[in-house]
Amino acid sequence: MELSLNHKPGVDTSLEKFKVLEVSFYEGPKVYTCEFKVNLKQKMPDRLVDTTGFMKADISKDFNTVSRLY
Repeated sequence: MELSLNHKPGVDTSLEKFKVLEVSFYEGPKVYTCEFKVNLKQKMPDRLVDTTGFMKADISKDFNTVSRLY
């Protein structure tokens, strides 16, 4: 997930950096359903935003497809 977030089109990693802190997952028949605790550091012109939140995604068993749910 961290690789997917930091290398998607339109993300400037010099301004935004995602770090996955925790992962919990369920293995389904075709995908892993995962919940991630994610830290985001974002440089703004006048400040640095540092926040933590949760994301959920379905990830294919070969790890090639990541479909964010929230």
